[in-house]
Amino acid sequence: MKAVAELVENSIDARAKTIVITRGKDKGQHYLRVKDDGEGVRRNADGEPDFHYVATHVCDSIKRRLKTQGTQGLQGEFGIGLLSFWTLGEDLLLTSAGDDGRAWQMHLRKGDPSYRITLRPALFPRFRLRGPQQVLKLRYICRLFAKELVLKNFVGIPQNQLLERLLELTLYTEENLR
Repeated sequence: MKAVAELVENSIDARAKTIVITRGKDKGQHYLRVKDDGEGVRRNADGEPDFHYVATHVCDSIKRRLKTQGTQGLQGEFGIGLLSFWTLGEDLLLTSAGDDGRAWQMHLRKGDPSYRITLRPALFPRFRLRGPQQVLKLRYICRLFAKELVLKNFVGIPQNQLLERLLELTLYTEENLR
């Protein structure tokens, strides 16, 4: 519980208003995802997430200094949020967007002092919608896609929960394709 709390506190520190914790299994591998709508990782001079700083300043918390200066209402002070993932799993994939909207990822592996930074591949290539007909077609495709995903992945759940999952996925997909 403490490890998950540390990861959530990192989201809170990034001024997240919404934090979603998902536990799942993909291709036989269990995962824990902490996703938020916070500010992300601080940016470097190029406007990209400064993962190099993050990887080389574990346990160096600015909050410790702020607390000694009298700042109140801060959670944590030891900079161990990233270290806590070792108690949960073997790999960490930290994703944050740059100023240009592209998403970058830092890959960490338990027991390996190195790290690597990559540009996250786009899930859907960006394109411009040309007119209301194209918007309607895209919305229709999103709804078909959501229906197939929900029916395949939520077999045997009550109909009202099935509908709730379908609506949730449809709204999420449409919102992220804008």
